[in-house]
Order: sequence, then structure tokens, then C-alpha cells
Amino acid sequence: MKTKTFIMLMFATLFSIAMSFSTSGQEESVAFDSKNKVFKLTPEVEKNIGLYSEECSFKEAELFKQNDSTYILEIHYLKDNKIYRERKNFTKLEVNNLRSKIDHLQVSNQASTEAMEGRGLLIASSLYTGLALYGPTLPIVFDKVSGTTQVGLYMLGAGAGFFVPFVFTLHNPISYGQANLAYYGNTRGLAQGALLSDILYSDKSTSKSVFLLGSLFSIGESIGGYELVKRLNVSNGQANLMTVYGDFGFFGGAAIANQLNLFNGNQSQGATSLILAGNIGGLIGGYFLGEGNSITAGDAEIISTTGWLGAYMPLGIINMIKPSKAWWYTTPSVLTGIAGAYIGHQLAKDYDFSFTQGYITKIGTLAGGLVGLGVTYMLVGNNNSDNGSAYLLGSYIGAQVSFLILNKININSLKSEKIGKFDFHLMPENFFLAKNFKSSNPREQDMFPLAKLTYKL
Repeated sequence: MKTKTFIMLMFATLFSIAMSFSTSGQEESVAFDSKNKVFKLTPEVEKNIGLYSEECSFKEAELFKQNDSTYILEIHYLKDNKIYRERKNFTKLEVNNLRSKIDHLQVSNQASTEAMEGRGLLIASSLYTGLALYGPTLPIVFDKVSGTTQVGLYMLGAGAGFFVPFVFTLHNPISYGQANLAYYGNTRGLAQGALLSDILYSDKSTSKSVFLLGSLFSIGESIGGYELVKRLNVSNGQANLMTVYGDFGFFGGAAIANQLNLFNGNQSQGATSLILAGNIGGLIGGYFLGEGNSITAGDAEIISTTGWLGAYMPLGIINMIKPSKAWWYTTPSVLTGIAGAYIGHQLAKDYDFSFTQGYITKIGTLAGGLVGLGVTYMLVGNNNSDNGSAYLLGSYIGAQVSFLILNKININSLKSEKIGKFDFHLMPENFFLAKNFKSSNPREQDMFPLAKLTYKL
């Protein structure tokens, strides 16, 4: 009798293992987020999204895909000092809504953990602007004072670029996004002020009006960018994408103005208006493109690099034709630049590039362009006036090769951090959990596999 019981017990155990393999093979473990980073939901994440509202202690959760429309949410929780497991059916729409919440939470957490890293950049960029803009503006505005006073006014304006933001941010956390948009406002404000001066004063524009409006725009946009990030909860990546598209819009507006021949004659105000409109439109477009897409600061750097690479690509070929109209250069460059930015978005879709990775890729691409230009110059020399096309093509090839190499290195680095496709492990602890369920919840007793095999796409 004992022998028969032992044989039946062994058969039941083997059958349980076989069934667990069969079940695991039919269910694919999938991520909770769109970037395939979060495969287990922790209590810290769960409490922010309110996924499980039972009166018990949430432990962890996993998500499994049965087919294209059916998902299983498996929740482990603690109740009465016992661990229970609950499985819920989820539709594809419910999973998409859950992933949207997780993505938004990841962006918010990233901005929170990096909250203090931007203060140095903010103050340094303000000091730089003080030396280059605020300092020279005061002597120009007060041009009738003595030379000694003018020197003193310059030092006052330059030094204020450090001390004013230092005092006002002394007890405030500054994210990279806040510092980045403040820096953008500091540096681009001068150009926008100069453009506005051309619109308002036309031929009567003076250095005083240019520097005064440039300083006012610089200060106003710096404060505006700082407050915008805080009030709209703009992530670091979203802020960086706004600066990228702001510059795209700036030069895109100039290209359209050139296409319409507005830089010639008395139509410069129209060109100025288009450039300003392109700059503002780019900032707004970057905000909406980065919203809800989990764009990192490094992703924005990659998009910037591919966009400028795309815009640079046709110049060497067009220069061979020697077109008589300037728009022959700008129109293809704008179109290939848009294509380059799109490629950048596709590259960043599946990977969260760090800012360091993205920035090194950008400056490395520039360095590759310089190497390509240097090699071309040594090969073809400078005796022929038609060598411009060769220089442009050589520098583009060097930049493109450098980008491809650096991007491949980045992707390999990120791939090495991912979980392998095949995952197999034994779970002997489930034997004891099943024993506990035998008396308290016998229906759940057979839901604890002793082994698991998963495959992740």
C-alpha cells in the first residue's frame, strides 16, 4: 500500500512539472512599460498607480501574454502572514493604459532623481551670458558716462550673471531640464532680441537696441524656461528635445525665407519674422513630440545629431551642380534634415540613451567630420577652386562613419544590460506554498509551478 501511494505521489509530481512547462510555454512574459525595461512590478511602483486595491500587502506582479488580445496579470500578495497569488485577465487596451501610466511614472521619477544636477549648468550658463551679453549691454545703454564707469558697469553686469541665479536658486532643486531650457533662453535670447530689433526698428536698428532687446529676451526666456519645466512637469529629455527642435525651427525658418528670396531688397523683416516663427514653432513642436514618449536627454542628442547629419548630406552633391539659385541648397537640405530627425526618433524608440552617450555621439560625429575633411584636404589639396564639393563629401562621410560606429557601441552597451531571451529556473519554494494552500485555499494549490521556462522577444 505504501509503495502504491509513493508511486502515485511521484506520478502526480511529474505531471505537475510537465503541466507547468506546458503552461509556461504558452504564456510569454512581457514588460509593463513600452521600453521593455520593467518586467516585475514592485510595491513602490504599484502604490503610485493604484493597480491593486485589496486590503492586503502587495508584493510583486508579472504580466504574461497568451495571445494578441489576452493578457494575464499575476499578483503576489501577503495576507494573514501567508503569500497568495491572484491571476487577472487583461485586454490589450487595459495593458496599453497600464503601460502609459508606467511610462509616465518613469519619466517623473527620472526628473525627480536628477533634480539637483542642473544647478551648476544653470549658474555657469548665466555667468557666461553675463560675460558675453549682460556685461557689454550696460556700457552700451549708458554710453555717455566716463570710460572708468563703463568698465565698472561691464564688471557689474558680468558678475550679476553669477550672483543673481546663485541667490535665487540657493534652496531650490534644479533639474537638468530646467537648467537646459534656461541656458537655451540665455543664449538664444540675444539672437531673438536682435531679430525683433530688426522688425521693430528696421533700418534704424542700433547696437543699443540690439543689445538691450537681446538682454531682455535672454533674461525673460531664461526665467520662462525655468518656470515652464516646473509648472508643466517637463522631463529632462522633453526639455532637451525642445531645444533641439527650437534650433531646427530657427534654421528651417531661415531656409524658407531663403526659398522665398526674402533676404534680398527690403523684405528682411519678412525673413526675420519667419525665423522667429520657426524658432517658437520648433520649441512647441519639441514639447509635444516629447510628451508621453519617454524621451531621454540622450535620445534628444541622438535626434539632434541625425537631423543635422541629414541636413548636411546633400550639400556636397548639390555643390557639384553649381546651381544659380540659393534655394537649390536649402530645400533638399531641409527635406533630408527632416528625414534625419525621423531616423533619430526611430533609433531612440527602443533604447534609453543616457545624456553622456548621446552627447559623446554628437561631438564624436563632429570630430569624425573634421577627420574626414582633413583626409580629403590632404588627398585633393587646395589648388583647385572646385574642390569644395570634395571637402563637403569627405567631411560628411567622416561624420557619418563616426556616428555609425559610436551608435553601434552605445546600442551594444545597452543590449548587454538587458535580460537574456531564454530564462529557466527551478522554484522549489512553490512546493511549500502549495502545501499551505492545501487547507486554506485548495483551488489555488495547483497554481504554483515547480519550474519556469520563458522566452522574451
